[in-house]
Amino acid sequence: MERLESVIEIQRLESVIEIQRLESVIEIQRLESVIEIQRLESVIEIQRLESVIQMQRLESVIQMQRLESVIQMQTLESVIECIASKIELHGN
Repeated sequence: MERLESVIEIQRLESVIEIQRLESVIEIQRLESVIEIQRLESVIEIQRLESVIQMQRLESVIQMQRLESVIQMQTLESVIECIASKIELHGN
């Protein structure tokens, strides 16, 4: 009888150990899931930052093009003024 009780106790202990192993596996999987979610969030954040940088680059290019257009307009205005003053000199 005592031997049977010992066997039952051993089985109970083995069951407890198995349950703890399973709980550990589940906890490891949870942690791995959290880590994977954090990785994905990091990737998404990096992509957002890259998008912001790309938008800033595009805005800089547009601003440079606007400045170049203003410079070209000013240059044309100067050329026109110069031609107009030469025409006035020769016309008088």
